[in-house]
Amino acid sequence: QFNWYNTALFKAQGINIVSVPEEEMDDYNTKNSASLKPHGYAEYKTAPVSGMKKSKNLAGIEVYKVFNDCIGMNWEEQRNLLKYFTAEYNDGTVTGTRATTTYGFVSEFWFNYGWSVGGDVMGFNGTDYDFTLLDDKPNYIVTKDNTVLNGVTYKAGEIVRYEDRVKAIDNASAKPDNIYAIKSQYDAIKEYVSLQVATSKTVDGNYMGYGVANSDTKATDNLINTAQVAMGRGTPGGIKGRMESSRANDFDICLPETYREYEGGSVYYSGGDGFANEYLKVIGETYDDEVYTGDVKVVGDAKIIGNTTTASISEGLVIPACSDPAKYQASWDFISWVATEGQKYIAKTQTVIPVAEKTLFSDDFLNNSEITYGKNFYAVAKTSLSAGRGDWGYFENGAWVSSWSDDFNNSVRKGSMTLSTFASRNSSTGKTDLDNMYCVIKGIR
Repeated sequence: QFNWYNTALFKAQGINIVSVPEEEMDDYNTKNSASLKPHGYAEYKTAPVSGMKKSKNLAGIEVYKVFNDCIGMNWEEQRNLLKYFTAEYNDGTVTGTRATTTYGFVSEFWFNYGWSVGGDVMGFNGTDYDFTLLDDKPNYIVTKDNTVLNGVTYKAGEIVRYEDRVKAIDNASAKPDNIYAIKSQYDAIKEYVSLQVATSKTVDGNYMGYGVANSDTKATDNLINTAQVAMGRGTPGGIKGRMESSRANDFDICLPETYREYEGGSVYYSGGDGFANEYLKVIGETYDDEVYTGDVKVVGDAKIIGNTTTASISEGLVIPACSDPAKYQASWDFISWVATEGQKYIAKTQTVIPVAEKTLFSDDFLNNSEITYGKNFYAVAKTSLSAGRGDWGYFENGAWVSSWSDDFNNSVRKGSMTLSTFASRNSSTGKTDLDNMYCVIKGIR
C-alpha cells in the first residue's frame, strides 16, 4: 500500500512538490544549489530550491512549504500537514487559503504506525505469544554495529525484535549499551487512532482526537476521487482505473508515513497545549536559542529512522509435497522463472507489482511510462520492496483477530471506546486466542 495525494489541493495550499529520494538528496542539492532536508513534509524560512513559492503557514508565518513524495512523513509532519486540508483547523483566516475538504486523510489500518516502531499486534516472548497491540514499553533502535542482544547480532539502525527486547532489555537487571528508546506500540496506536477521532472525543486518558481524518475506509476511493480528502491509501490494483479517470492529472503517489526523529524535535506549541496549538518547526528559524536545522537525529552510528513497512497481500506459488514427481522439475523451473526473468512480465500486468528489487527499480517498471503514467512509481517500488502481511495472515487462520477487531474498528477508531477500555475488554481474550493459534513453518505445525 502507498498513499495517493491530490496535487491540485496541495498546490492550492501553496505547497511546493518535489520528488527526491533520500539516497539521492545530497547529489540533488549539489547539482541544483539546493538545501533540501530529508523530510516528507517540511516548512523552510528560506527557499530550499530556487523558484519555490512562499505562503502563510498555520501560524501565519510566510514560509516555503515543501512536500517530498519520495520520503515518508514522520508522525508530526503528517498530522500537521493534514490540518491544512481539515476545515476545523483551516478556515483561511490565518493561511489565506481555506480548506475545501472536510478532512485531510482517509484512515487505513494500524500497520504502518505500529510496524514503523517495530511493534505489532502479537509478539513471541521466547515461550509463547503475547497480545501486544497496546504494548506500552518503548521499542529500541540499535546504535552500534555488532551489538548482541539475546544472542542476536544487530546492525546500527535496526529495531530490536520483541523477543530480544523482552529478554535482553525489559527483563534485564541493567539496560544494555548501544540502544536508543523510541515510541512504543501503544504510542503508535494512539497516534493512529487520534487522526480519525473527533477533537471532542477522548482517545485515552487526557488525549483527545486530532480530527484530521475520516475513519470510513470503505469510502476511500470515492472520497479521493471526489476531492473530499487530500490523501488516502492506495493499492497497485487501483492505479490503472484512477489514471484512466477524468481527474487523473490531479493525483500522484507518495510514500506512506513512518517514524523519524529530527535534531531538536519536529514541533513547538504556541497559545496553549494540545494539538490545536501545535505547529511544525520551520527549518532555519530559532527555537530556544537554537537554529532548527531539520537534520535527522543521529545517536551513535544510527539515524533514528523507523521501519517503512506497508501492508500487502502477496501471491505465491508452491509445490505440494504430494505432487506428481514427474512434474516437479517443470513446476520448479516455472517458479524459478517467475521469481527472476518473469518479474518484468508481472510488471506489465498493471494489477500486481513485482517483488524483485532488480525489476522494481529497472526500466521495465520504474521508468516504463506505459506503466507509470508519469506518476511517482518510486513510491510504489519502495512500498513493494518493504511490504509485510497484516495480522489476518500470521497464523493458520485469522479467526483470532475477529474477537478484538470489532471493538477496535467500530468503537475505538470512531471515538466511542478509549484505548484503556479496549485493553480491559480484550487483552486477556486476545492472549487466550493467540494460545490456540499455530504457524506452519517448513511443513511443521
